[in-house]
Amino acid sequence: MTWTLALAVTPSGIGAAKIGANDVPETTGYFPEMDRAVGFSAGGESTNSPEKTVLVVEAGIQPQQLRWFLGELIIEGVPAETVQVRSDVEVLTTAFGGPVLLVDADNETMVLPSGTGGEPLHAGRAGEIVADTGAQLLLVGHGDIRGKMLAAFRDLGPVELDRPGVARLALENPVTGSLVSLDPAQDPVEVASRATNRSVAGYATIIVVALAVILALSFFF
Repeated sequence: MTWTLALAVTPSGIGAAKIGANDVPETTGYFPEMDRAVGFSAGGESTNSPEKTVLVVEAGIQPQQLRWFLGELIIEGVPAETVQVRSDVEVLTTAFGGPVLLVDADNETMVLPSGTGGEPLHAGRAGEIVADTGAQLLLVGHGDIRGKMLAAFRDLGPVELDRPGVARLALENPVTGSLVSLDPAQDPVEVASRATNRSVAGYATIIVVALAVILALSFFF
């Protein structure tokens, strides 16, 4: 049986979800590192590597940071051509069927429905955006941090989500497009990226592949 993995990645951690043997999207946890997110999510599946991986990145992610996450996936044996890259705002907009105002509790910023972010948290400003755009306010982040902010936005009817929940929504609301795609026919490291040998030599090969992919991606940005 094949399985699908979704990872909502941030600099501080990774929320994971999967569609596995039971064919139902389920969250698998929040992890500090990519290897733990992929490894734990593979539990109970017939293969260590998913058939497809949905990488959910923060809107406005810097190119070098995106290349880093993609390189980490290659190191974990995930073939580059099986990775779909989506932004968190796109995933949430698709899931809720309309504009969203993403209040990032962990980073204390607001991401507007347009996908632009970096505005400091301000309930009054959030109220203006919701009134002007009809956006659904989403309070995203760790539960304890969300709890401290909930009172300030309560009148705006916020929906609370953690990062694994965002990953699950990506699986429940699939799309065909990707922010970045690698064509294996034009990628000289494609064959090596499929390596599954976990010997010392195998690890060395995968690390070289990851570095090569990171360098190749630099031409896209």
